[in-house]
Amino acid sequence: MRHCILADIHANFEALKAVLFDAQSESVDNYICLGDLVGYGGTPDKTIDLLQRVEPSLVVCGNHDRTIVDLQYRNPRGWHLHQQLEKFSLLWTHNQICPETRRYLQHLLEGPQQLAGLDAVGFVHGSPKRIDDYVLSRADAKRHLKSSLQWICFFAHTHIAVIHSTDRKMPLIYPEPDFTYPLTRKKPILNQPGSSWPTTGSRPTRQLRHFRPTRLDSSN
Repeated sequence: MRHCILADIHANFEALKAVLFDAQSESVDNYICLGDLVGYGGTPDKTIDLLQRVEPSLVVCGNHDRTIVDLQYRNPRGWHLHQQLEKFSLLWTHNQICPETRRYLQHLLEGPQQLAGLDAVGFVHGSPKRIDDYVLSRADAKRHLKSSLQWICFFAHTHIAVIHSTDRKMPLIYPEPDFTYPLTRKKPILNQPGSSWPTTGSRPTRQLRHFRPTRLDSSN
């Protein structure tokens, strides 16, 4: 079975549509989303409706998803100046979403989550420990790889496609589209599939690399 793993859509309807179109051409059997369906983008209801149409087998709750339905989770009044855009988008989305979208977000579960048939594979938003952790440095990755109970852990939140591994020859990889990574159970990995929302400072032409789905062939 071939799985398409999505992350950090952030109410970017056009980006999600592009990802799903691409995934269909790749004969994907199943969809998994690592959270942050909303926040920043201006079409939260439309985006979530489109995601639901493909019937993903798993959608993990992201920190934006949780904050939008519970503003007390992260009090926007105490945020720093550089977080004003995030604060505005969360408050706007909180007031904008329809009741059906709010109920959908309220029922999302935080990671780590697992799926039947994918033994020792975990799915989280921030890290295996916390929903809003950032796994950015090798030190972050080593700490989580050392304590992880999963062979593979798919994570999101950073918006940067990357593979961290215990493999000394390839401990850190920033994969290009259609990159194939050899898997072995002797070497646990943390895999970030990228984001449908642009990373800060990136040019629009570079965002397309994040539209490609990450695929895991569980038959191997």
